[in-house]
Amino acid sequence: MNRKNLTGLMIILVCLLAPLSDTWGFDGLRKGFVIGGGLGFTPIARLSASDILQFDPATGSLVIDDFSETEAGVGVNLLLGYAWNEYNMIVYEGNASGYKSRPFAGDLVLTQGFFGATWYHYYGPKGATFFSAIGIGFYQFDVERGADFDAGVGGMLGGGYEFSPHFQAGAYFSSGKTSIGSEDWKHLNISALVSAVAF
Repeated sequence: MNRKNLTGLMIILVCLLAPLSDTWGFDGLRKGFVIGGGLGFTPIARLSASDILQFDPATGSLVIDDFSETEAGVGVNLLLGYAWNEYNMIVYEGNASGYKSRPFAGDLVLTQGFFGATWYHYYGPKGATFFSAIGIGFYQFDVERGADFDAGVGGMLGGGYEFSPHFQAGAYFSSGKTSIGSEDWKHLNISALVSAVAF
């Protein structure tokens, strides 16, 4: 399942669960159904692979070599889940970045990121409290108009500050692997996001 299908699935789930919001939450208390999303900056989006077949423009031939690139881009996250009390929630989260790749794909847009289960812990009551996030799931990598990469194992760590009820700012570190054919690719994202969470 690629990133576009996963995003579509999350939107469908939100539409199906929205009518239940009166019974599940949205009463201003961080307990019950939660949904949120954020936007920000990804100063580091790294992509690397070892022993891959590449075109060498200097010689005009194909060579086997290592590849690595680091770019900056736009960061985004979406989350959907359940808070069992004021301090803890478990969500399905997509935390990804999009950026333009120059050496790898010749100005094509690449997207990469973590998708999986994330536990958020808040260290105080809602508003004006620190939080931490830890997630495990899988990593996705897509190349605009490019080949399909297979998802691999991924993980995420994050932390930040809820500066008012429903609004928080955080820094997130995610890493994982993807593959295409026999080639394994490594990914790393560091993002700073401002998010809104409805509960």
